[in-house]
Amino acid sequence: MIHKNYFGFSLIEFMIALSIGSLLCVGIFNLFNTMQNLHQRQMIISHEQEDSRFISLFLTEKIQMAGNWSCIAKLKKQPRSIVIRRFTKNQADSKLNIDIKSGTELLQMHECVRFQDKKQYLPIAFYIASTFRVSSMGKHIDALFYQIDNHPREELVTGMTNFRITLYRVLHQKRNIRAVRIDFLLTSIDDVLKNKQSYWFERKWRNPNDFALYQPGILYAVRRMEM
Repeated sequence: MIHKNYFGFSLIEFMIALSIGSLLCVGIFNLFNTMQNLHQRQMIISHEQEDSRFISLFLTEKIQMAGNWSCIAKLKKQPRSIVIRRFTKNQADSKLNIDIKSGTELLQMHECVRFQDKKQYLPIAFYIASTFRVSSMGKHIDALFYQIDNHPREELVTGMTNFRITLYRVLHQKRNIRAVRIDFLLTSIDDVLKNKQSYWFERKWRNPNDFALYQPGILYAVRRMEM
């Protein structure tokens, strides 16, 4: 009798190999998905940090330039308008006819700005309001707006959720110094990510809506005024 040797996988061996292959595929897919989400999260935070730096530099320069009336220096008297003012939501609505987000405040400054091809001494307002758009999560998107006098507003920074202003004077023997403090907050990362997956961040597992993932900022700016 001739015996034939057959080489190959048995059904059990095939099923075991298939199971191991499936587990490896699932593991690789989960690893890729996690890395993709972490990369997306890092890109969002980097973008918000860049916005924070932009806000600080831009508003600091504007506050320091507030009261600059060089474009109307030919007048004998300096304009009497208040150079820097803070408005609550009700005040902004009643006095400026501007609808801002509840719980936030409006910062108004007067200075010479180039507008419509010439320099004019005009009020400039910074405030948070709705963009009338929604995110991929279905949440309303707010933004920091920049508005010159009664002209149409311009969207300055998307995703701002808080804007609070404190004005106070600092006594100085030679100059009258006014300090402006602005507390601002960029939107939560939860507003832009499409899933609720947790993330490993600073040695802790965090959810997308953790407060630690917000990008807060505090701006101090000083404006010196002639006595």
